[in-house]
Amino acid sequence: CSSDLSQSLRNGKWLDDEQERFIKAMELFPKDWNKITAYVGTRTKQQVQSHAQKYQRHLEDAKLKYDLFHYWADDEQ
Repeated sequence: CSSDLSQSLRNGKWLDDEQERFIKAMELFPKDWNKITAYVGTRTKQQVQSHAQKYQRHLEDAKLKYDLFHYWADDEQ
């Protein structure tokens, strides 16, 4: 049966539906990597944890860019 599971696991770029399941799972099960991994269903626990780190950095970068944009926009008024 484990060969069936390994056949269904993916590598490489995350697909849109995987990303949607990942975000939903992060909301439902914050930092419960076993439940998040099971919810995503197509990635290993290690892949999910690595993706979570990258996703968190992405969110932080986006917030910084948003804050800087509004700081400079407010400064010019």
